[in-house]
Parts: sequence; structure tokens; C-alpha cells
Amino acid sequence: MMPTAISQVVEQVVRVAVILFVASLFGSTISDYYTMGTWAMSSATIAAVFAILVMLYYVLKETKDPLDSLTITPVEMEVPTFGHLFKRFAFEGGTICLLSSILVLFQLVDSFSVYNVLTDQGMLPEVAKDLKGIYDRGQPLVQLGMVVGVGFSSSYMPMLSRAFKKGHDLEFKRLSASLLRMTMTFSVVATMGMIAILSWLNTALFGDAKGQAVLLVYVTSIFFASVIMSLHGIFQSQHQYPKTLLALTAGLAVKASTNYLFVAMFGTLGASLATALGLLVMMGVMMAFAKDIMTSVLRDGNFYAATCRHRTWHDGHCFGIIIRSMAFYRHARFKNDGLCLFNRLCLYRSCDFPGWNDEMEFIHQTRMGINSKRKEFIT
Repeated sequence: MMPTAISQVVEQVVRVAVILFVASLFGSTISDYYTMGTWAMSSATIAAVFAILVMLYYVLKETKDPLDSLTITPVEMEVPTFGHLFKRFAFEGGTICLLSSILVLFQLVDSFSVYNVLTDQGMLPEVAKDLKGIYDRGQPLVQLGMVVGVGFSSSYMPMLSRAFKKGHDLEFKRLSASLLRMTMTFSVVATMGMIAILSWLNTALFGDAKGQAVLLVYVTSIFFASVIMSLHGIFQSQHQYPKTLLALTAGLAVKASTNYLFVAMFGTLGASLATALGLLVMMGVMMAFAKDIMTSVLRDGNFYAATCRHRTWHDGHCFGIIIRSMAFYRHARFKNDGLCLFNRLCLYRSCDFPGWNDEMEFIHQTRMGINSKRKEFIT
């Protein structure tokens, strides 16, 4: 795994270095946005060349004098044909590439529909371009939130493949359930954290807080996409590529079929809804194929009991962080309007969380402080 890891690190470093170098030239040497974008996009090709060179170095290093100090006994074995290898390469490799670029495929659907639908609805081309650009802010945020989920699925792949190859069904099921539990837990935390700081993150990265509702729906895709990648890792270790391909087809079909309708009804918010719905359908299809594993995950009372008994939950700290983040987000974004349902849920006392009264008091004090400052500003 070391050569592959080094090649990936080199690829990332070179790609980011090229992008930063091109960005530094903008305004002095490069003055056109499209020229800068072209050079920035070329960073992927340049980085891939460097990654290939690293892999070739390790291949040549490993194959140098391979027969030294070795005694080879001829063994008759069936050599696969070129057609068989090409078929596996195209089908299995193509499925992996398509799934890894699922967000890019969804964005491809958006590029053919969002702008055209907005202009067909009578919107000015300049306004439609601005709204489409604001909507596209969501993709890097989702990719950032998916880092943990993708990391877990990659780290579990060798263990899953080993257990499946040796026929250890119980071990394979245990590892798969563990992978899904951790992915679900951390992806939920990443999604809620992104929602809580979305207003400030949007302003810090893009200079303004436009498109909050659109991005709020878009970042929910973090959970769906992370679980999809984990399920794909399980199917890949079992060589069940048709299942992944069928789920991918279903998700793309839902995205393409609903995008025009939702964009016409809700604008770019509809595009975010279509993306989340497509990923949800895709995740549902994959969960249906992994019914046995999902049953053990969702019905594991020990997992939920251990989570609820954890000290941070017992002291109300974790729940307090979530409530405080949502309270700050509510007051900063919506002032005194909206999210009435959230207020009602907060006041609903059927679930007695430890530390609940403290957090409700914190929200009340925050609200009173903001209102008093607003009155001082008005007077």
C-alpha cells in the first residue's frame, strides 16, 4: 500500500500547488477568468502524470533483478485472455470511477438543466448565472464533509476483502456493521456541524452569506454520500459491482427526472432537493441489497445504548453543543422568524435529556441579549 499512498499524496500536493500558482498569477499575468479556470483544471492532468511517474518508479524498483536468489518451479496455470481482463477492467473499474464521481455526475445534470430552466422561467441570464454559481458552492462543502466517510471505507477494504476471501462470514458481517455504524455516526456529526456553521463558513469562503437555504439542503448530502461510499466498499470487497451500478443508475435517473420539475418550482433550491433525493434513493437501493447487514446495524440495541450512556451525552454536553449551534444559527440567520417547528421541538419535554434546562436557559439568555442589542441599535 505504500507506493499507492505516496502516489496519491504526490498527486494531491502537485494539484494544489498548480492551482495556487495559477491563482497567484491572476491579475498580473492572467487577466481572464476562463484562462485561469483552464489552467486550474489542467492541474488534475499534471498531477496525474506525477502520480504515474511515482508508481513507475516503484514498479521498476520492485522488478529490478527479480530472479536473484529465487528458485522458480514451473507451474501450469490458466492465463486469462485479454478480452477477459479488459471486460473486468471496464466493468469493475468503470463502476468504481462512476461512483467516486457521483457528485460530479449530479453536477453534470445540473449544468444541462438549472441555467436553462431558470432562463426559461423568465430570469435574466446574469441573475441565473449568479444563482447557479451560488448553488455550486455546495459541492466542495459536501466533499469536505465526506472525508471521514471515505477514509473509513478505504481503511476497512483490506480487512473486508480478507474476511470474504477466507470465507469468514461472521467476521465479514461484523466488520461491515462496524464500518456502517462509524460512518453513520461521523457523517451525522459532520452534517450537523456543517449546518451549524454554514452561515459563517459561507461568508468566510465566498465573501457573502447568499444561498443559505439552498446550501442547507445541499449539505445534507454528506450523510447520504458517506453511507453510499461505505456500502460500495462492502459490495466491492464481495465483487458485487452490479448492485452498485444498479443503485447508481437509479440515483441518476431520479436526479435527472426530478431536476427540471423541482428547479421550475423552487429554483436552485429545487436542484438541491433533487440532489438529496437522488442520493437518498441510491442509498436506499444499496441498503436493500445489504439487507442482512443493515438489519444488524439498525437493530443493534447495544450500539445505541452505549451511545446514550456515554458520559458526554449523560452530562448533556454533546446535546448542548448541538442546541447551542442551532440556536446561534437560528438567531444569526433567521432573526426572530422561521424555524417555529424547531422551537416547538425544543420545548417538547417528552424526552428528558440531562442538561436540557441549562441549554434552554442558554437559548433564552441568547435570545434576550440579541433582542436587547437590536433595540439599542434601533433607538
